Amino acid sequence: MMKRCALGCWLLFFQLAALAAPATTVPSIGEFSAKFEMRAGFLNLHLDLAEGKTYLEVPNDLGELIYQQSLARGIGSNDIGIDRGQLGGTQLVEFVRVGSKVLLQAKNTRYRAVSSNPQEQQAVEEAFATSVLWGFKVVATSDDAYLIDYTDFLLSDAYGLGTVLKQRKQGEFKVNAGRSAMYFAMTKSFPNNTELEAIITLTGKDAGRELKSVSPDTGAVTVHVHHSLVALPKPGYKMRAYHPESGFFAMAYADYAVPLQADLIQRFIHRHRLEKLNPGAAKSPAVEPIIYYLDPGVPEPVRSALFEGANWWNEAFEAAGFIDAFQVKYLPEGADPMDARYNVIQWVHRRTRGWSYGASVRDPRTGEIIKGKVTLGSLRVRQDLLIAQGLLSPFKEGAGDVANDKLQAMALARIRQLSAHEIGHTLGLVHNFSASTYDEPNDRGSVMDYPHPMLRMKDDRVDLSSAYAVGIGTWDKHAVTYGYAEVTMEEESDFLLGQIQRARVQGMRLMTDADARAAGGGHPRAHLWDSDQDILTGLENTFRVRASALSHLGESSLSEGRPYSDLEKILVPIFYLHRYQTEGVVKLVGGANYHYELKGEGQNRLEAVDPKTQEKALELVLQTLNAGFLTTPDTLLAMILPNPAGFARGRENAPSNLSPYFDPVTTAEAAAEETLRFLLNPQRLARISQQAAANPRQFSAAGVIDRLITMTIAVKPKDGLLGEVQKRVDFLVLEHLLEIVWGEQQVPEVRAAASAALVGLAEDLEDSRSDFDQYMARLIDRADEAGAFERRTTVAKIPPGSPI
Repeated sequence: MMKRCALGCWLLFFQLAALAAPATTVPSIGEFSAKFEMRAGFLNLHLDLAEGKTYLEVPNDLGELIYQQSLARGIGSNDIGIDRGQLGGTQLVEFVRVGSKVLLQAKNTRYRAVSSNPQEQQAVEEAFATSVLWGFKVVATSDDAYLIDYTDFLLSDAYGLGTVLKQRKQGEFKVNAGRSAMYFAMTKSFPNNTELEAIITLTGKDAGRELKSVSPDTGAVTVHVHHSLVALPKPGYKMRAYHPESGFFAMAYADYAVPLQADLIQRFIHRHRLEKLNPGAAKSPAVEPIIYYLDPGVPEPVRSALFEGANWWNEAFEAAGFIDAFQVKYLPEGADPMDARYNVIQWVHRRTRGWSYGASVRDPRTGEIIKGKVTLGSLRVRQDLLIAQGLLSPFKEGAGDVANDKLQAMALARIRQLSAHEIGHTLGLVHNFSASTYDEPNDRGSVMDYPHPMLRMKDDRVDLSSAYAVGIGTWDKHAVTYGYAEVTMEEESDFLLGQIQRARVQGMRLMTDADARAAGGGHPRAHLWDSDQDILTGLENTFRVRASALSHLGESSLSEGRPYSDLEKILVPIFYLHRYQTEGVVKLVGGANYHYELKGEGQNRLEAVDPKTQEKALELVLQTLNAGFLTTPDTLLAMILPNPAGFARGRENAPSNLSPYFDPVTTAEAAAEETLRFLLNPQRLARISQQAAANPRQFSAAGVIDRLITMTIAVKPKDGLLGEVQKRVDFLVLEHLLEIVWGEQQVPEVRAAASAALVGLAEDLEDSRSDFDQYMARLIDRADEAGAFERRTTVAKIPPGSPI
């Protein structure tokens, strides 16, 4: 009993002592940061340079702001995708103080109640989660602000780099705090934005092949992560309604305050703020023009080409009623391309050829574009040089300088178009993959399409004089007018619908990524990398160009001092030159036309591609499986040597089972596999089957399979290399047919058609004296007995074509 009392007395004593002790006082900001360097701006920075710490001064009445992550320095691998200048997530955030603790809270802008009723707004806010990104301690205060230590957050993996490396199968890596630090040189504050940067090192194990190829140490990889804290844009921005055929990206959110009959999802376009200096004038300068700054690290002559292509957009803004509203300048000396104040066109190096892209920092509330960020991969221009080299084979004796000028002219024409294309995305525009089909002979429709070089024959040689279009397209002017033309709120609805109707009358329709990229796509006008307004004509022309270029490949394809092994890399884009035109033509087989119309705008119908057009398309596609088409010329085979010491094979080489030698049969296999992958796509065959049921003039899935067998396996075997190529193609066809029957993706009616074809094929093969035919017959029997078929994993893959 005494022990209990003693213990209770001591506890009471300590509690009373704690209450009597003075509260821990927080120093003033002035006292705490007296020896620190201060950088004043939107949020004042107090930098402890000796300890490597960053303190952020947060006003008590700050409210909401925009938080943006980005990468100032990347890894240099297209496959990993952690690039210099890459934008990460954009979030609407707020610093929330709770006593001595401060939470950085990301708001949920996808769910709203746009209403004057506070309770209605509160009901939605409380229904959906927010995200606390980090927690801080208040280290000092003043009458109107408090100070937090921002260092740990900056040195964390806020960007998710470790997750990216794991997803890309590059190993298990985490931030190593001991090898990470602030980067004060790029930590600054301006009136409306505060920019912070940190050196982040991730350490780990089991580094993947790509990471090993670009990092000096396989156990450690260091990048620079940038944080931007940006003031909300000033009031006055006018959101503009989205239409599926507007050509713009949609900013969408669920509005729970709309009337029950209205669409819950509200959609508006992404765009820059642009206002006329003289409202109501037909043409006027802008209050503030849109200015893009070009990376001065781009070498000439590419720099001038990028500058010129970027400037094309001013023509589109002129059409929308503005004078010099779009401008291009060089990034000022000492300016940081990650600074939220600058729209930037940045030149990015990687180990291998890769994509360019246009991204933007946008106000999550409205979709207003605050910063456009263009990333241009530097090796793209070299790929165009390589393609031109294979097409022209220009290096005849003494023609070095003239030849290089011709190649460079085509490459620079492409880079101008690429500059304009990626800037278009940062203006809010989506791809338009049907623009190449517009009836505009001097205008390929839009820089927002993916352009294949326009190739023509002249005097039995390939002509590149009009390989790429010059200037902005008619669609681009239409889209910019929809998005940026200044109209009153009362006129806006009629104006926007009128703009859509005018485009339709002129034959301009929009088809974007979802319609064009899928292997089973069937829209007759949605193609990537196609040439010619008529895709059938385009493929026939490509056949002629390819044949001519292949016939001239040889000594004159190589520049002086290059190894003969380079002939294989030059051959690859020429041998596979037909790949994109073939893909476009395949879409006509089982294809159907449609548009993005809304009710009340017209009578939109889903219409199957005409059976005669489908017949022609199938005929052309099957030509790409012909052994003669797929056989490399003998004269060239003798010249392609293995790589000499110091030169290695890479992804730009053709696939080979004869390494280190060039393998013409496996090279042909990859091309044939590409055709078959698209032609025998499960969705395509299912559509063909249903179209045939609805239209007796339409060939059926069984008809496609029979035609395919007739053009390949049923052809009498040839001798020599031609025969070896034919065997490989025949085997691919058989594998695909077995996969149709025994795979899981095909609909039953298509399986039945393929099964019937295999029964007849097995009988024919069994009657053959050819060992190869007998082998294929046994494969059919084995699959039938097992009730299953699994394709070999060694099927050759075509080398990267995109980005072309």
